Amino acid sequence: MPGHVGGASSPEATGDGHYLDDIDGFDPDLFGLDDRTAALLDPQERLLLHSAWQALESAGHAGARLDATGRSVGVYLAVTSRDYAVLTGGRGPQGDPAGRLSRLLDLRGPSQNVDTGPSSFLTALHHALAALRAGECAAALVGTAELRLDPARPGDGEGVAAVLLKPLAAARADGDHVHAVLLSSAVGHPGRGPHAPLRERLTQHALAAARVPAPAVALAEDARSVAASVGRAGPATGAAALTRAVLQLRHATLLPAPAAPDGGGRAQPTAWPAAPTPRRALVGVHDEGAPQATVLLEEAPRSAPQPDGRAEPAPGPRLVLLSAPTPAHLSATAARLARWLTAPAGAARGAACDLDAVAGELRAGRAAMSCRLAVVASDVPALASALAAFAAPARPTAPPGAPVPLVRTADLRAAERDPLLLGALDETRAYIDALWRGGRLEQLTRLWLAGVDVLVPDRSAPAPASAPASASASASASAPPTVPGPRPVVELPTTVPRPRPLWCDSPPRPARSEPGALG
Repeated sequence: MPGHVGGASSPEATGDGHYLDDIDGFDPDLFGLDDRTAALLDPQERLLLHSAWQALESAGHAGARLDATGRSVGVYLAVTSRDYAVLTGGRGPQGDPAGRLSRLLDLRGPSQNVDTGPSSFLTALHHALAALRAGECAAALVGTAELRLDPARPGDGEGVAAVLLKPLAAARADGDHVHAVLLSSAVGHPGRGPHAPLRERLTQHALAAARVPAPAVALAEDARSVAASVGRAGPATGAAALTRAVLQLRHATLLPAPAAPDGGGRAQPTAWPAAPTPRRALVGVHDEGAPQATVLLEEAPRSAPQPDGRAEPAPGPRLVLLSAPTPAHLSATAARLARWLTAPAGAARGAACDLDAVAGELRAGRAAMSCRLAVVASDVPALASALAAFAAPARPTAPPGAPVPLVRTADLRAAERDPLLLGALDETRAYIDALWRGGRLEQLTRLWLAGVDVLVPDRSAPAPASAPASASASASASAPPTVPGPRPVVELPTTVPRPRPLWCDSPPRPARSEPGALG
């Protein structure tokens, strides 16, 4: 099974632990919440909402691709502490953070909360993999958050993370960017016995399930190896270990690690040993006397994406659509995208960027929100200039004499959403598909700015040059080159959140031994 690693925060050490900064910051506008409701929501859940949304957007699964699956995404959360409920006197919502996240993001797969102590995140991952294998959902969002708001509670670390999982065959067929492959997992409890035999049993079970011999695994990550980065971070420990393993698999570099009781350890980063087999790693959380979990990982497939059989895009302008919850969000997100488009290749924007791919990705991978922007551009520099001019109109963004495309916008927050009830009609979708195929950019622009969701993917074949295929397309890596397939997902910069301090009556943190900024 595959893993898509999403946004995980990396706290830095302070004098007395490893704590996240700005834990009271939250952007309620992004999720349609008012300030009062958001202030009573556990900040762990608020951080998870931000991280989960970033994971979905960066994976290109926040809009039409998600809709094409019936929004069949399971949610498996490991949130085990309830410090904030004490601070609020129980005034906020209690229990079921997975259900609240599913409701706020409109995700319609299974929804499960997991609490097995420090192993909770990896146990949630185990349950998500089982649901994917059983076909209970098309994808699964697995997340965790840990904040230590009670200084009397043991532990010295915090963290938040979310990962998006899909079956490997589906991820490759859909053109997803695969960060790593989750081969197998195992969970258990030592009962009244010692924990060491359980750890060995779980390791052997995971290896046997994936039919991988022990010598083929060169890396093991656990709570000891991530302690220097996140401390004792409860369920977030497993997420930190998973992220650390994925980064080492991707970059073929073994990071420094403390010596194990049976020897070993690395003082400096070293190159991954050359081997004819894929790079693999075991990730586990094995606290004594508590439930344990082990996951076996493999590097992402090395084969290059296959041609998708599409004709070269016809020359001509492209319609680029962007949206956000408020005008300020829209301006900030346009500015971020403009910077990304003008960054050197291989730096912030990756190895390749073309106008057709950017326009198609914004159409397929983003949700339609209330504040909207439309611009028709002929190339990437023109698009970048138009977005930058919109975000900072007083600052010149193009060389003298260079035309800057017109940016048209609409603020639909006060308008009734879809007043003509067109969005749910098959006839409307067929009409919009026909407009995209015919290149009717003015009509599409007017519909978009009037509140109609024109981001539906084209379901015809061959797909038009300016529209990526549906995420449910059946093309695979072995399909003949004449069969249209999905355009590879482009990892565009995500919507810029605009967090503001939201907290209950008491301060965000009790005073610690070393006051000051918490990293």
